Amino acid sequence: MAAKVLRLRIDSPYPGESMSSFLSRAAQFYAMPASTLLKELLTGKNWSKLERRDVDLEPSSMLEQRLSEAVSNWTAPLIAHQGFMEWTLAQRQRHAYCPVCFQEDLVAGRTPYFRNDWIPVFVTTCWKHGTPLFDWEMTYAGGWRRWPRSWVYQQSSAVEDVPLFMQRHLDGLAWLEASVAHETLVWDGICVPRALAYLNRLQELMEKPSAALMPESKGFRSDLDAFQNVARELARLASRHQVGHREPPIGMAACPTAESVWFGPLPPRAGRRHWEFLDYGIRLNGCVRWRRSYLMFVVRTLLGMERFGSLFPPGPALPSPSWRAWWQEVVIPRLGAHQRNSMEWHMQTMLRGM
Repeated sequence: MAAKVLRLRIDSPYPGESMSSFLSRAAQFYAMPASTLLKELLTGKNWSKLERRDVDLEPSSMLEQRLSEAVSNWTAPLIAHQGFMEWTLAQRQRHAYCPVCFQEDLVAGRTPYFRNDWIPVFVTTCWKHGTPLFDWEMTYAGGWRRWPRSWVYQQSSAVEDVPLFMQRHLDGLAWLEASVAHETLVWDGICVPRALAYLNRLQELMEKPSAALMPESKGFRSDLDAFQNVARELARLASRHQVGHREPPIGMAACPTAESVWFGPLPPRAGRRHWEFLDYGIRLNGCVRWRRSYLMFVVRTLLGMERFGSLFPPGPALPSPSWRAWWQEVVIPRLGAHQRNSMEWHMQTMLRGM
């Protein structure tokens, strides 16, 4: 690289921007695939599979060195990163976004960008605005994202050039703001705004923003530590599925049947994977509607536990206040044989004292 320095005439990463977001918009600016841009940046360097593992959270030191040479006023994306507390989505699944953040970016005259804050599995709400996240629908294979052309080149029409799916998401947020007391039931007596508020609280208890310091441990006997351990186990339980037995994930037993912009089932493309009993399987599906579905199963179960229910904001009384009653009356009857056995085992062993 000493003999030939590639110059990228593009804005350095914005505050909190993920490396994959920066590389995606740089590649689109130069009308090339992200893989080609990486190849150009790393000319003469044998970039190992380990170094390509996660450009967001574990970027290659060589890649950062080449980018510091190629981009004026280079700022490393992880300069303020303090780590995450729980699972993070696999790199190719990191397409959650906040349409309000994107609007603010456009008004500020910059290309909207994806934040590191949106990478964790438990994050389904924008930390800044408190609004639900959505799935960005303009993506390439491997999870690389693309933008409207006017955004990338920061043209004067960029603010008005909003994709149709983003406009639908903004309309959904407007509906949500206008219907805080809306009585549309999603789960057993829980309306949409309250369900989203519960998920926001779960996020606050399980995760933190990228730049925030790690909280001090409360000790393994604390209610918060116990809460986090149980929530983690419930997420594993709710999201896994029996591919061989053709039984859907347990979280779908409580998923609304009607089409919803907020909640949804496991996407069909994920049903063929055989990672159902692995934590990595949770990271391999970034669909935010499905994540809300199985995380709401976690919330509804925790609300029915005497020890943890008080950690959530108070709300209307639930038809089945006990989590055991809810499982037995609502969830288990909708499951296949193998999931029923799994649920009964959890009730008798791991969760017997809750």
